[in-house]
Amino acid sequence: MSDKRRTFAVIDGNSLMHRAFHAVPPTMNAPDGRPTNAIFGFLNMFLKMIDAF
Repeated sequence: MSDKRRTFAVIDGNSLMHRAFHAVPPTMNAPDGRPTNAIFGFLNMFLKMIDAF
């Protein structure tokens, strides 16, 4: 086993999605009109977390 320490993250996806839904303007919609602001915000927060660790 190597001596390198690995990082393990526990993510509350429901909380992040709720936060993203209210943080990103509701004007982000798919071509068929479905809101995509929560997905966009969630992925941005998730990718920032990956970059941080």
